[in-house]
Amino acid sequence: MIKRTLHYELRKEVRCNRRRRIDRTNGALVANWVKVLELAAAEHNNDTAYIFGHAGSNHPVTGRRADLMYFRDYLTALLEHTRAGVKAGQSKEVFSATSPTLKGFEDFGAHNARTLGIVYDEVTDI
Repeated sequence: MIKRTLHYELRKEVRCNRRRRIDRTNGALVANWVKVLELAAAEHNNDTAYIFGHAGSNHPVTGRRADLMYFRDYLTALLEHTRAGVKAGQSKEVFSATSPTLKGFEDFGAHNARTLGIVYDEVTDI
């Protein structure tokens, strides 16, 4: 059975399989995506196939609960990494220039200034 998990957050599909994409312009918040992914996983059984809106190279646009939880864990790690940078006193410019690859989430690759800046703004509530 394939279910498209729509309407968890304003007509957005479950976003990504090993590809980062944060649409802050349209109101997306990383912290809310963590909650949305947990909700989607809780509301559907392990046999549910999810259709992702985006996928990284060599990754399918469909996945299972484990893929949702991997993406949730990645977003959580990204938030924690950003909070640590803010706590350390890094400015947005310095933090955004770091281009890290998060340990355990190498499939997402090195981050760019745009992604890091979006998450920095969210964490600092700009």
